[in-house]
Amino acid sequence: MVSPKNECVKRFIPYYYFYKTFDIGYYRQFYYYPHYRIGLTVQKDSYVIWDDTTRITKPEKGKTTVLLTKNIKSRRIAVDYGIVNRICIALEPLGINQFIEANLNSITTGSLSYFDSLGEEFLEVCEVVFNTPNVDLKISHLDAFFLRKYTPFNDIRVIQAVELLLDNSENLSIQKLAERVCVSRKTLNRLFQKHLCCSPQTLKENIKFRKAFNQYKNQEVVKSLTHLAYDNQYYDQSEFINHVKKLTGLPPKSLFSNTKRIGPFDIYWTIKDRRLSQITN
Repeated sequence: MVSPKNECVKRFIPYYYFYKTFDIGYYRQFYYYPHYRIGLTVQKDSYVIWDDTTRITKPEKGKTTVLLTKNIKSRRIAVDYGIVNRICIALEPLGINQFIEANLNSITTGSLSYFDSLGEEFLEVCEVVFNTPNVDLKISHLDAFFLRKYTPFNDIRVIQAVELLLDNSENLSIQKLAERVCVSRKTLNRLFQKHLCCSPQTLKENIKFRKAFNQYKNQEVVKSLTHLAYDNQYYDQSEFINHVKKLTGLPPKSLFSNTKRIGPFDIYWTIKDRRLSQITN
């Protein structure tokens, strides 16, 4: 996992993740968890099938699949078979909106969907990236593409509302959030559905969960669940535990002890089965 080098691109894309396996007998199954970020994934020589709980990737020579993952509300299962060659692009809330012209909800539905709104040029750039062994050059190709596509999203109401939710220091109700950005609650919900494909409440819950998750994983001195709950604007420990169970199916202690950090950024998976793997970056 590596960060973009261009500062403009880095504002919206915190990292790229290049993953490749080399053995036809490779198999990996893991759980991944709700996040406020969006994932854009390009998979070479493979096809993907999914339902409400599981995503399965299998080899298919000559097929490139582009998927957008967003607003996951519960734990999901991912399964990889055979040779996998994948580019993953993490996007901040409103990140993808900087590179498309249409409203997000007009071009994608569901938490996982095919995505072709970056056009043929994106597929061409990804093909170059797949065939480029040097990581710095991979980054340069992707950075240059996203700079060419950059069209600033400019609805200040949505931008400010997202920034207030990401700050998370005041634990604003959705009504108070709407008042802060000078719209009605109904209008705020409509704008979020239009540009983020989720409600303000869903984004708020995923941000709180991820900030608590990251705090626990990064802390040097282990804090109690009560302290963790209060630090992240939960009413009490009970609310925190119930929220984690709702999103992951697990109580916090089980979740924390059974997840592994993948790379230097805030990706945490529960690896259920893994054989013959190799990560390139």
